[in-house]
Amino acid sequence: MREIYNSFIDVIFPRYCLVCNKIIYGHEQYLCLKCEGGIPFGYYNLGTENPVEKTFWGRCKIDAAGAYIKYRSDSKYASLIKNIKYDGGMILANDLGNKYGNWLKSNHLIDNNFDCLVPVPMHPKKLKKRGYNQSEEIAKGLSLSLGIPLDMNILKRDIEAESQTKKNRFSRWENTKDLYALNELNDNYTHIVIVDDVITTGSTIESCVRAVHQFKDVKVSVLALGFTL
Repeated sequence: MREIYNSFIDVIFPRYCLVCNKIIYGHEQYLCLKCEGGIPFGYYNLGTENPVEKTFWGRCKIDAAGAYIKYRSDSKYASLIKNIKYDGGMILANDLGNKYGNWLKSNHLIDNNFDCLVPVPMHPKKLKKRGYNQSEEIAKGLSLSLGIPLDMNILKRDIEAESQTKKNRFSRWENTKDLYALNELNDNYTHIVIVDDVITTGSTIESCVRAVHQFKDVKVSVLALGFTL
């Protein structure tokens, strides 16, 4: 009965694939089966000296880093990240975070000693305008599948900055180096995980890690939904 109802709804209010814009049906949520099968998964495994970890070598102290999807701004799959960041894609962010966590867990690539997940914070003014923090939604999905709690009080962002979209590597670093600060950190924590949407130059994560290590000597690892080579 439910399937008949859902089919009826799909006819009245058709849904479209976020990548190819063709109508999707039934259990297809955001993508048609063809586009879902073509997602450029990166599977940069934690602790394997992968390209994500190498991004931070010589810049800041990171225990491990990994990402789920190979991201390119000129790829047709860039629409997934665009939807998450700008088009109200809270559910999509949560769902992809959940899928990433399940993949990490099923492949035994997650450290059970992680104390918490820490989403990269957003400036309050930008958060009010957008209505949600995409990194937080990704972290919620990861938390659901991994059973690791969120702690959104560790980092704060009090300074508003320009968009990073059209900036080069040095300009991104200049734009983010002092944006993030340590708010409070549980003294019992020994290993935290910072969660971001997409790592491009790594300047945002570097700023977050430096903010933590300026006052606390804890292990910091990184998980991101996407990574740009």
